[in-house]
Amino acid sequence: MRTSSLIRWSGLAAIVGGALWVGKVLYEMNDETVYVRDITDYMFFVVPLLLLAGLTGLYALGGRRSGQRGQGGLIGFFLGVLGLVAISVSFGLWTLGMVSDVLWGILLGLLPLALGLLILGGSIIESGALGRAKVLPLILGFVSILALILPPWNVAGVVVWALLGGGWILLGIAIWASGRERAAQPARAQG
Repeated sequence: MRTSSLIRWSGLAAIVGGALWVGKVLYEMNDETVYVRDITDYMFFVVPLLLLAGLTGLYALGGRRSGQRGQGGLIGFFLGVLGLVAISVSFGLWTLGMVSDVLWGILLGLLPLALGLLILGGSIIESGALGRAKVLPLILGFVSILALILPPWNVAGVVVWALLGGGWILLGIAIWASGRERAAQPARAQG
């Protein structure tokens, strides 16, 4: 698979993951029995894995540079991976009944994800990989920090958590569009 195809597919995965994140937040807002497991809880562990695919495309797009910024991009990528895997595992354990509260796992996963997006966002800004949308990873990192401060128990928290999913949708669109532009560019001759 070519890199441009990987980037486009990862952008699409981030769009779907972000849409499912927003859908879950809005569904739980209207759900009177928050702690009763339903089908959306059993399926939600897939959402962080979709966002992980989007993070991979973001790293492939502009985070893997040489030098000190490239190392920062790699560290940011691994912190983001750690955070998303922690969120997915905590949701999986909760749906299996092995832990009683899922929110702590999500919050613990959001911390490395936020730091990773901030660090990787610096590499993306320097590389200019996302064009006009190059600040999106930084904004998403700051929104992740806000989500740590405001759990989704009140209106402000629901808005922040929905913005987090919406940010992933926008980031996925930017990744997909950048991958499309890379595919349209002619191949460079090696000499």
